[in-house]
Amino acid sequence: MENMLRRLTVGLSTSSGATEASLNDLRSALGHQLPEEYLELLRFSNGVEGSIAEGSYLVIWPAEEVVSLNEFNAVKDDAPDLLLFGSDSGSTGYAFDTSSPGMPVVQVDLILTDQRERIASGFFDFLEKLAARQIT
Repeated sequence: MENMLRRLTVGLSTSSGATEASLNDLRSALGHQLPEEYLELLRFSNGVEGSIAEGSYLVIWPAEEVVSLNEFNAVKDDAPDLLLFGSDSGSTGYAFDTSSPGMPVVQVDLILTDQRERIASGFFDFLEKLAARQIT
């Protein structure tokens, strides 16, 4: 698993992994489970940032910032079935669709969060597609 995470995060700034206490706090604050692949990334590096491919920038927020950034983006009011976990550092957000089995990843406009597009079946699939520039 760690080799896969290293491969998926090549070129990205990484940090120390999130503690289990931080992950438990995040789950408690959200009130539901999170995809295991996403949790594995946070255990490996508590957030990542950088150019994942030419022309594709990615920020995955640290566990401690997920709740506040969802509140800042008014997700609960505008799209309660979404859980934002990162962005392209601009107006595009990346979120889990919590209403769908397996929590697929969707791309959303951070200004108009009701506009979304399913882009990946899971978290690692999302990272793979973004790195291969299959997501624009």
